[in-house]
Amino acid sequence: ASEPAVAEMAIVVAGNTVFIRHLSPRVSESVLRKAFAQCDVIERVLFRAFPGRTTEYYAQIDFKSSKGVVEASKMSGMPILGVVCQVSVMDPGSSDLMRKVMEARKNHAEPEEPQRPHIAEPQGVQAEY
Repeated sequence: ASEPAVAEMAIVVAGNTVFIRHLSPRVSESVLRKAFAQCDVIERVLFRAFPGRTTEYYAQIDFKSSKGVVEASKMSGMPILGVVCQVSVMDPGSSDLMRKVMEARKNHAEPEEPQRPHIAEPQGVQAEY
């Protein structure tokens, strides 16, 4: 029963998406849109909480095409508001889920029902005023 849920999650994040880690607490959607605007048309910017952590966030940027993913990946290591960011196509919130699935397969047990990473509204200084 867990296999379709894992596959479904892979489909959800398999679009033209990059994930940005190591963000300044002062970062906002408009700052990220400006920083990544030259990559491609940005369709959506989301701030997401790491699983089990309420004060650590990363960003998800959805581009119109794969060109955005290719160009944004080249920006990994670039400072945004003085903090060097890490750009990846791997969802950092899904690593715990995949570890549970792999452990369950090793033990021939059914993994717990996977939970999608929590999509958070911008908090504190991340909110646009």
